[in-house]
Amino acid sequence: TLSVTKSNGVTQLTEGTSTTYTVTIANSGDLAAAGVEWTDVPTGMTIQSITPGSTTGTGAVAGTCGVTSPLGCTGITVPPASAGVNGSVSYTVTAQVTAMVSPTVTSVNNVASVTGANCTTLSPCTATDTDTLLTPTHFTVVKTAPETVITGASLSYSFTLGNSGQTSAAAAAGQVVTVREELPPGVAYVGATAGTGVSAVSCTGASPSLVCSVTLSSALAQNATASFTLQTTAPAAAGLITNHASVDPSGGTTPPA
Repeated sequence: TLSVTKSNGVTQLTEGTSTTYTVTIANSGDLAAAGVEWTDVPTGMTIQSITPGSTTGTGAVAGTCGVTSPLGCTGITVPPASAGVNGSVSYTVTAQVTAMVSPTVTSVNNVASVTGANCTTLSPCTATDTDTLLTPTHFTVVKTAPETVITGASLSYSFTLGNSGQTSAAAAAGQVVTVREELPPGVAYVGATAGTGVSAVSCTGASPSLVCSVTLSSALAQNATASFTLQTTAPAAAGLITNHASVDPSGGTTPPA
């Protein structure tokens, strides 16, 4: 009797990411199952590769696999069970998520269907792995400061980092987010202080252009926030002060001058 399992070991996938499935065809019978084939039916993703993996038993044949229609493998021989251990043939399937989250699209799935050796498309000859689809991390930054300040006095800018995406900004504490700061003319950098959700912050560079490395103290989940404060000195001359900043994981975005 043949059966098939399929899993990528997770329950959630993010738009645009890759995932790896393990497909295992098992034989609990006393005779080898020859002429077996299986097809892969993805929804919301593109299959990039199908590679034979481990086998259990004597005389296993992984067959020929392909990623053009029909996806899957043919010419498979699954060894019989021996000493209470099922014979099996396994495959590794790599897929790229192509679906985008919408009101009608909230999950992606991948189906493995085995045929041959009296196996039909019904269970246990069909296995489906379904994962919730998430939008990627989307950093936001909000900066506030007093509306007025005395010339030459201390001036603090409060930064609040957020994540409007469904995927957490880090799987665990310790991710470093880069904030690029363009100080207004005449404003002098003094220092930076970590706030809620931030374990450390350090800024390098010379005024007016600063690059601040912000270490998160925990994963920044959707709608969660983390904060830090930038201490500066106001210009010696009176006038309007305009300050720009940008944020992303690698600091690739430069704020306007």
